[in-house]
Amino acid sequence: MRTSWLSDHGGAIYKVDGAGAKKLVALDGAIAVVALAQTGDGAVWAATMPGAKPWRIDVAAGKASPGPALSADKPKDVETIWSLAAVGNTLYAGTGPKGKLFAISGGGAKLAFDSEDKRITAMTVTADGNVWFGTSERALVFRFDPKTGKARAMADFAGNEVSAL
Repeated sequence: MRTSWLSDHGGAIYKVDGAGAKKLVALDGAIAVVALAQTGDGAVWAATMPGAKPWRIDVAAGKASPGPALSADKPKDVETIWSLAAVGNTLYAGTGPKGKLFAISGGGAKLAFDSEDKRITAMTVTADGNVWFGTSERALVFRFDPKTGKARAMADFAGNEVSAL
């Protein structure tokens, strides 16, 4: 049975499967959940507004705990996490207002790439394990290779935002 995760406007996260939808947890102080991803260890991660930390949801226990601070040394660099994607047990977080990509694993976070745009608004992982992400203000699409730690611009679209991948 396939399981999906969704959120409502009040920061609640639901587990949806063949048996229906069940509220798993509500994230205190969240106006909205803007992104969800599940890592290989089964944890579900949520990005909320407002918030510069991802939330880790223990699915079995139905409990949420804040993840590591992103860019703790420069808090103005990360005001919101706009997108999430997972490769194995590593979570990738696309942020704004400085357009930075962070890798989160083992309880810590490190800068993986600086897009030099304002926000990383959309993200997906391809079968080869690469993380693709789109930005806003310049509407760029990048491919990030976690094995090499290198990113490459793949497309530059007209308009000002990549909203989904």
